[in-house]
Amino acid sequence: MADTRWYTEARFGMFIHWGLYSNPGGIWKGEKTSHPYSEWLQASEQVPREEYRALMNDFNPQSFNAEEWIKEAANAGMRYFLIRIPKVYYFDKLSLINELKNKQGFLTNPCKYSGQ
Repeated sequence: MADTRWYTEARFGMFIHWGLYSNPGGIWKGEKTSHPYSEWLQASEQVPREEYRALMNDFNPQSFNAEEWIKEAANAGMRYFLIRIPKVYYFDKLSLINELKNKQGFLTNPCKYSGQ
C-alpha cells in the first residue's frame, strides 16, 4: 500500500506512450484520426499491417534524450515520469522493442535514471 500512497501524494507526473503511432501525431493521410488516442491509430483508421509497419522507416530514436525529458519534467514540478514503449504486442500488435533492437545505439545504453 505504501507504493500507492506515494503515487497519490506525488500528485503530478507524466506518462508517455511512445511508439510508431507517435510520429503521425493524430493525423493520418492528412486527416485528424477518429480516435483521440494516438496508440489506437492502426485500429481506428483500419491501417493495413504492412502500411503501419512502414512507419518504422521514419521512427528514429537516435535523438531521444531521456535525461533532457526528465529534467524538463522535474523543472515543471513533476514527481514521476514514465515512458511506455511497447515491449509486447500492444494496441497496434507490433512489438516496438523487438523492432528497435536492430536500430544502432538504441536500447544499448539504459537510462541512468531507471529505478529512481
